[in-house]
Amino acid sequence: MELPESSSWKENDGGFITNDINDSVLSTTTLVNRISTDCTPPRKRPKRLSVNYVERDIQDSFIPFGSIESSIINVRVISLSDNNNDEIRELDCICEDTSKSYRLKLEGIWSSTPIKIGSSLRVIGAKMTEKELLLNWENGVLIVESNVLVPCTLIAQGISCRRKATLSHYFKGRSSIRKEMLIGSVVHELFQAAITRSGFDVTENSLLDLWRRELHEQYAEQFFALNLSFQEVEDELCVYFKTIASWVSTYMSSPKGRNESLQTGSKIMEVVDVEESIWNSCYGFKAKIDCTLKYELSKHFEENFYYFKFPVEKKNGEKKLIPIELKTGKSNPNTEHITQVMLYCLALASKQRTIESGLLLYLLDETSRTVSPKTIDLKGILQMRNEIASSISDTSFDNLPEPILNTHICKWCNHALSCSLLQYSTSTATEIVQDQLKHLKESHIDYFKRFIRLILMEWRYITEKNAIDKENICRRKNSLLSVKVILDSIFQRGNRTTITFQREEAVDENELFIKGDMLLVLSKESEVIAMASVISVEGNFIDVAVNGNSSSFVVGKIYLLERHETSFQHTLNLGNLVMLMDDNKQIFYILYRSKIRSLIIDMRPPIFSKMKKGNISDISGIVRQLNIDQARAVVKSLMSDDYTIIEGFPGSGKTSTLAVLIRCLIHLGRTVLITSYTHSAIDNLLSKLIEYVDESKILRLGQQISVNKSMRHLTLEAKLSKPSKMDRISLMQHILMETPIVACTCLGVSTNLLFSYRRFSITVVDEASLVLEPVIIPAIAASDSFVLVGDHRQLAPLVCSKQARQEGLAKSLLERLTIHHSAIITLHSQYRMNRPIAELSSVLFYDGKLCCANNIIAEAVLNNLTYDPINDSTYSEAYKLCVSNLLNNAIVFVDTQSYKNPAFCATFRNFGDVVNSGEAEFIAGLCRLFVKVS
Repeated sequence: MELPESSSWKENDGGFITNDINDSVLSTTTLVNRISTDCTPPRKRPKRLSVNYVERDIQDSFIPFGSIESSIINVRVISLSDNNNDEIRELDCICEDTSKSYRLKLEGIWSSTPIKIGSSLRVIGAKMTEKELLLNWENGVLIVESNVLVPCTLIAQGISCRRKATLSHYFKGRSSIRKEMLIGSVVHELFQAAITRSGFDVTENSLLDLWRRELHEQYAEQFFALNLSFQEVEDELCVYFKTIASWVSTYMSSPKGRNESLQTGSKIMEVVDVEESIWNSCYGFKAKIDCTLKYELSKHFEENFYYFKFPVEKKNGEKKLIPIELKTGKSNPNTEHITQVMLYCLALASKQRTIESGLLLYLLDETSRTVSPKTIDLKGILQMRNEIASSISDTSFDNLPEPILNTHICKWCNHALSCSLLQYSTSTATEIVQDQLKHLKESHIDYFKRFIRLILMEWRYITEKNAIDKENICRRKNSLLSVKVILDSIFQRGNRTTITFQREEAVDENELFIKGDMLLVLSKESEVIAMASVISVEGNFIDVAVNGNSSSFVVGKIYLLERHETSFQHTLNLGNLVMLMDDNKQIFYILYRSKIRSLIIDMRPPIFSKMKKGNISDISGIVRQLNIDQARAVVKSLMSDDYTIIEGFPGSGKTSTLAVLIRCLIHLGRTVLITSYTHSAIDNLLSKLIEYVDESKILRLGQQISVNKSMRHLTLEAKLSKPSKMDRISLMQHILMETPIVACTCLGVSTNLLFSYRRFSITVVDEASLVLEPVIIPAIAASDSFVLVGDHRQLAPLVCSKQARQEGLAKSLLERLTIHHSAIITLHSQYRMNRPIAELSSVLFYDGKLCCANNIIAEAVLNNLTYDPINDSTYSEAYKLCVSNLLNNAIVFVDTQSYKNPAFCATFRNFGDVVNSGEAEFIAGLCRLFVKVS
């Protein structure tokens, strides 16, 4: 590898060494040497190197900017040359825009880039000839899979361990809260409020008042989770009140401070933004900057900066942007911290076309350090970004980086368990792996491996399908919806902004957004401004919610909206599997995870205990309203030490049975977690409960937009808004800890903080046959026993990948556990269908076991319907039979063979999708008819 002559290098096992953080080279060779090209034959890994800074010429090799379109060429790799060595690689590529062929030659830092056939590359600022592109230390930048926007935090993590950064992308879930994290979050908000709020006199006392008046309640639940008192947290914050007030009074402009010069000699002019999100599609990363300030160059500042190989002189008084990264720990130079700031500087460069310095501010001791990026540093960091992007772009663990095998580092890594499980899957277990997995059986690890493979298979399928669907939409019509902000439609409350957009032109109804969709808001130049969620869509108007301030949005300006496909649910599923395998002794319900593993992996039969006679008499009055099967289901669930399965045939009264079961549980002094895959199922069950249970005993968790309006009075926000003798914090704690019935979706249980510090007597899962097994794990692990309710013959988990379905991903936990017949109670009697319909369903799906609850149900028909023939309908005769009041016409078969009626001809799409517009129109017409005649 060719090294720059202006730097001196030496071998060292300690990594980054520098004399001056302002002029340091960020261990570029350390980054390079950590690259393992998993897609091509591996080279011998050099020893880790570190840097001692030696003065360099300011004329650094340049970093080009994506706004210069002529310097960007997007290519796809079609072949890899065999004539490669450690210093030079050659690739045959084809330009994605012009289809022109190029020979791409990679030298120096870029020669170790992980590339395979089919890789998408962005070549920026290369040395060009007619048929050749050259990238080396002096010329240009290479970005692998530029459509993958890697978070800056992952890139920074990759400096110490690429494997950890990659695993952080894949495994998400409810993170464990630490006191240091809580303090850090509060301090960030205090500092940001101090520099942004107009009329806010920043002193130690005013910050203390802000903490007590606003932030205390905002972070109260985290106190509960950590079992910390208000005073304990406040004591930790006192030192930060002093340093924040001191820094603001020293460096901020009037009236907040004296506006003294920073270390660079510049002065802060104004605050541009806090928590600013920048999605840099050119270099393939995304940043979230704590604070973005505008500063003015001082009169003594005479340094020239270089942009595209020529100097750009900075004039006195010129205003530039500077990113500030806040840290609340000790002020020791940290490679990850420096990397973050350098990336923020590069992100802001797209706005001002020069790369400025950034600031690391350690608030614990009010130490600030200027970070001045050099091109050699940025190239090393971008190469690290390439490694991580390559590892996560193909949705598999085939290119997972090798572990660093450092006992001290690995022991305290929060991904040590997932890392060890994956190592055990592929190689002989090391001492670290053996220690991490010593509590698990071979069957547990096999379970983990199997579901990991199936989830990634489904994730990969959906990713590929979405890419093709998006491409087809782009061919048919631009997939970006053009909108503008209307007058008086921007409202900001705290860190949340709501905005109303108006569509510029008519759009196909099928391409409209719906409530809950995640969108990207882009400028006309297709630069991402923010991520938003759809609140409502009415006619030409779209209401969205955006995290952050409203400064980026201007009334009347044109923006573009694009649906954003997120992989959050897949990463959550992977995280749930790791949670099931965890044996962290600090987790207070770890014994229950061991129990869950024995029940759902080892398939241990459930245990049932006898009910006390007194309990039976206590609930007899409640259970009396049920039929025999329903009553048996309730009693069986009350006797279970592990789990019960209530198999409810269609119309058998599953929801009514659950409502009675929950009433009995509350009557016996137990606590209940109600969960389901859908919000509608939860709200439907609650609607039956509130007829008999006082609303003070029910807490509904979930975003207001997702909860049915009739149930919103049960949410925490609604309960806190009511008058109470208790202060709000005490009331919040009482509601969260003491409310006996808590209702939340399965996905909500995976992420909501409440379930990290509260357990329940029993979990009731409605529509359990709909839920993927990894999704249900946190819910059943949150209680002493659980009840699964559903019908796997009716509904199964939605799995798009045919291969994943065939290999068992669509088989719910409810269906798997039915092998233990002692755990099952079946509800045979149904209240929904008359005899002909019930008999057909019974024969086809239920082995003749489905029956009508009584003769009234069995003989029920449509009465008093007047049918007005639809003269112009092809289906008039079929419609007439459908509204008949004759029992023999209860079932109507309509022949939709396309050779008899071309309208019923099916259309086949990508990935095996089938669309039949004729059948859809027939059903729609039938629905309109029922509405008309009813």
